[in-house]
Amino acid sequence: MEHEVLVYCGEEGPESQPETFRFCPLGVQFYSRTQLPQYQQIRMNLDGTPTAPIPAGTQCEGVVVHSQYDRDRRLYRNWILFIDLPEDVRRQFQCFARKSGTVCPHCMNF
Repeated sequence: MEHEVLVYCGEEGPESQPETFRFCPLGVQFYSRTQLPQYQQIRMNLDGTPTAPIPAGTQCEGVVVHSQYDRDRRLYRNWILFIDLPEDVRRQFQCFARKSGTVCPHCMNF
């Protein structure tokens, strides 16, 4: 990954993400100290940097499709599916994912 990715989940402090971090137009996959309830709808606030083309204050919603404990990392791996993502935001996410190398295997085929 070209950029450091920090995830804040609820009231937790930042959790630095490993190289396996995934972010694409379909959703995001990240690690947190907290297990997220399956099928819970969540709101995410995204902030980029001058070199990461996601405008500060970008918000999106998603649904937790899976949350699994990773014994090696001692963290929960969470899979979030984006919902109701406007097409212009989806295109921005696609551009960022390709540039940063965070695109998921499914999106690599398109």
